[in-house]
Amino acid sequence: MGPKILFTIFLLPLLASTNGKILTDCDLVRELQRAKISNTLISNWVCLAKSESGLDTALVTGPKTASSYSYGIFQMTVC
Repeated sequence: MGPKILFTIFLLPLLASTNGKILTDCDLVRELQRAKISNTLISNWVCLAKSESGLDTALVTGPKTASSYSYGIFQMTVC
């Protein structure tokens, strides 16, 4: 994975949580396209984000197992 993809998938949700926003499908598609995500995979990422967080960048859930929390639209877990 390239650095832009890693930023979009892992860091953007963490950074966005400080300035929360509920994205539209189109907002997320534009961000994924800017990060050079393959157009054939974009619908999968949008579906994942919608089901995990409702596209809410400020969503934080937890604590879960081992006192971990999940952050952002992809609900990435941080222990």
